[in-house]
Amino acid sequence: MTLDIYRCPLNKTTCKRSKPFPTLRALRYHIRHDHKGEHVPVFGVARTFIQDHNGGHIEHNTGEKTSSSNQNGCSFLSKNTDEVPEFTDNDSFVDYDFGSMDDSSDEILREETIGEPALYDEEYKHQDKILIESLSDIEMDIAKFAMDASISVSLYARLVKIIETVSIESYLQNVPLQLRYKTLQGIMDHITCSNTDLAFKKEQIDIYKIKDFPRGKEEEFIKILGDEPILEYRNIHQVCEKIFSDPVLWKVTKLNPSKIFRGSARVYTDVFSGDWWINLQNKLPSGIVVLAIMLASDETLNRTNERQKAYPMELLISACAHLGNTLGQFRDKEEYGASKLLAYLPTISPGGRKDVNSWFPSAKRAVIHHCIARILKVYRKDKFYDIVGPYNRKYSCYPSLITYTADYPEQCLLAGTKQSFRTRYACPRCETKSNDFHLPCDYDDNAILRTSSKMITLYNHGQLLLRSRQKCLMEEMCKEYSVNLVSSAFWTVKPIDRFNIYDALVADELHQLMGVYSHILECVEKMVLESTDDNGANIGLNIKKTINDRAASLPPYRNLKHFNNGIFISDLKFPTNSEYMDNMRIILLCIYDYIPEQAVLCIRKFIDFVIQATGIEYKESALTEMDNTLSDYYKYSSIFEDYSPSRMRFPKNHMMTKYTRDIRSRGSVLWYSTSHSERQHKRDAKRPSKRTNGHNTYIHQMTRSVHYYDALQYQMLDKHKSIPPPPTTLDPTTLPNPSYKLSSRLPGVRTVSSINNEKRYSFTNLLKSFLDTSEEHHEATRSAAKMPFLDINEIEVYQTLTIEDYETDGRKIFEKIRTHEEYGNVHMFFKALYKGKVLDLCLAQRYISVDEEHVTGLEVVCPAVESNYNGMFIAYIDQIDRPVSIRPDFKYGKLSGSDLYVQYLVHTDTDRFSFINSRGRLKELSDGTYKEWTIENVGDQGINIEEQEEPSM
Repeated sequence: MTLDIYRCPLNKTTCKRSKPFPTLRALRYHIRHDHKGEHVPVFGVARTFIQDHNGGHIEHNTGEKTSSSNQNGCSFLSKNTDEVPEFTDNDSFVDYDFGSMDDSSDEILREETIGEPALYDEEYKHQDKILIESLSDIEMDIAKFAMDASISVSLYARLVKIIETVSIESYLQNVPLQLRYKTLQGIMDHITCSNTDLAFKKEQIDIYKIKDFPRGKEEEFIKILGDEPILEYRNIHQVCEKIFSDPVLWKVTKLNPSKIFRGSARVYTDVFSGDWWINLQNKLPSGIVVLAIMLASDETLNRTNERQKAYPMELLISACAHLGNTLGQFRDKEEYGASKLLAYLPTISPGGRKDVNSWFPSAKRAVIHHCIARILKVYRKDKFYDIVGPYNRKYSCYPSLITYTADYPEQCLLAGTKQSFRTRYACPRCETKSNDFHLPCDYDDNAILRTSSKMITLYNHGQLLLRSRQKCLMEEMCKEYSVNLVSSAFWTVKPIDRFNIYDALVADELHQLMGVYSHILECVEKMVLESTDDNGANIGLNIKKTINDRAASLPPYRNLKHFNNGIFISDLKFPTNSEYMDNMRIILLCIYDYIPEQAVLCIRKFIDFVIQATGIEYKESALTEMDNTLSDYYKYSSIFEDYSPSRMRFPKNHMMTKYTRDIRSRGSVLWYSTSHSERQHKRDAKRPSKRTNGHNTYIHQMTRSVHYYDALQYQMLDKHKSIPPPPTTLDPTTLPNPSYKLSSRLPGVRTVSSINNEKRYSFTNLLKSFLDTSEEHHEATRSAAKMPFLDINEIEVYQTLTIEDYETDGRKIFEKIRTHEEYGNVHMFFKALYKGKVLDLCLAQRYISVDEEHVTGLEVVCPAVESNYNGMFIAYIDQIDRPVSIRPDFKYGKLSGSDLYVQYLVHTDTDRFSFINSRGRLKELSDGTYKEWTIENVGDQGINIEEQEEPSM
């Protein structure tokens, strides 16, 4: 049934309105609000499949129910059908194009199609001109506002949607729209007045009362800053409770840790599956919920102005299975509000003055730790706190710091350690000597780890020396053990291991791994520039140009970027993390034959470790493989010793030894990665800074802007947030088969004879050979004369194939393959009609795998040019497993009289899936055939001072 006018279907029974509505949305708005709870007759045209209230599907042409096989109760629609979301009480008719019915009704909601689709003809341009000339004044004002405000397409769509909703409501109620607030400030003040628990506190720091502040330097410090520092912060306990009790996150909030198994093997995924949480839970009384607090801080430069540097510190509640925290995939999503800004620590900078270097860093450390102590003050006394959580129930919680994410300088600031690699112990997390940063570390012995008790012992000993007027001995002690004499803010929380900063500092894959790669790339460039020919003449610049030309000549492929200006560190201007990753994917292809094999193997092992360290799920065997890969990297990295300023003994190189330990303790690094906090800092520092005037009070303006946005997000919970579904856990053996779809069809049709004229081989005979073998099922040895008559004259040619497949964890992925008549590409996708059957086929170059080792670890293949039809072959598109990248092995050049290279490399470094399925054989160097480290290791590891439990006050 199709409606000819928009009248209420209840107008003859209970509805008193007989006047038709202007739009279908207005009609549904009327039904939703004026006939709530009433049985509404079905109207409109049904979709093919629509979910019913019992969890199954009903097929409308038969009325029979079909079962749904999803372990989480979510239904999947069949192929080529539209997916229809299920209504809840908070759904709005404005959001969907189909009606609703009362839960007690057995009738099915159906979509209604009104009118016929518009047809485009030759008068389209003329009609478009008429539409522009006939825009109303309101439409012109909206268009002008959109242009003046430079809003995006999506923001304009939201603005139009709001205006349409307001106009419908005004029309239905016959009351003109009136806004109570004419200014943005007025409406934001109204929104925030009911959300005071998210408000920021402003506190001026009295530096005269700060412990460990350099005495006698207070006035000069204030003079440098212009005023006493100001701390803007939120109540950390209220922020925790806000996130813990957010209804949007109830379904993805867990109350207990758990062990995850795949088969019989334990796996580490999110933080809830790590040993840290499990061990802590076992120590607590029954029924206590661990409130795992995740902190992150980053020094962010706002508005590209050094004087306007904010130090945002964000709070994230970690998400774990059966634990009171948010799952990782929803933790940093802005739309769910699971990550809140906690504080802006004060800006402390000497302003370019170098005469204060002897005391200013100590003053900054003291102020920062004093501010953090103020934030953590709420957790100084009690161990357990009653907090309202999921489903409005009250839980007894044990707040504890599980991770603190920061880059290396900030880790040293938080841990109170010295950060130069020239110090004896430059690691903020352990007591490994700086001279051993080029070697693997064994963390089975906990004596090597820094602990609060050890650091408190050093601090008390230093204070004792100061009180004894032995400042020189105190400075020697700090230099010996690479510590700064500062009372840590995390020692103020009792018991002292609840906020153990030395254990909470975690791996920083964004800065650490890419920092190591930047260092390697710099060493490689120095190595290349020192290259000489057989006569001793330097040819480094020529080799560098050849390598850069190779990088620029690589054909396009997904996840690959062209570096037209060069791939070396001197050619990259302010490279980002993604640019380093893009560079890493192609570096071996371009340089492997110009640097020693040991250097190539070192880079190979580093790339392997990066891919392994950034996974989502780990078995114990995978962690063992990571350790082996890292051990090989350290063994081969001695080749760069003479090219590295630190002789490869720099802290970031050492930090890689902590990844497997962190994964066992807290799950995959990706769930507490610095990349999450970097995105959060863009929202909490970059965006609010654009709403300030840049004056001295700009930090307060930023906090007010963040408070406004958080309060607005909380007020609009029902409209702009949807409760995320539980994570999907599918059995990999039951995943659906991949589907294939051709697109980007070339206009018209191609004849087989025209393709014959373009090729160096007989496309007709190739097609006949394929049909004879694959369709007629004859042996491939039949001669062309005995093959069936080719009853195909025309074919449809396509340029793109889309493969819809599933990862092993159930996530849907899409692979696109585009045609290109170059090496490693599919030459043509086409459809052919043979004996009444449409065949989806592809034409490609055949490559033969070569079973040999290669120093890059990539699989070696050669073009089958000596085979029939110059190595070309035809196959069904559903025989394609996955796309791979084929790159030339530049070392061996091209074939004589051909554009093809002698051999190619299957480039599996483009993504994780290709890396896992790599079939390459890596060449290894036996002992004694590679350069070893030239400096002997001296000294024992560890700090031997009698430990104390608490600092003396």
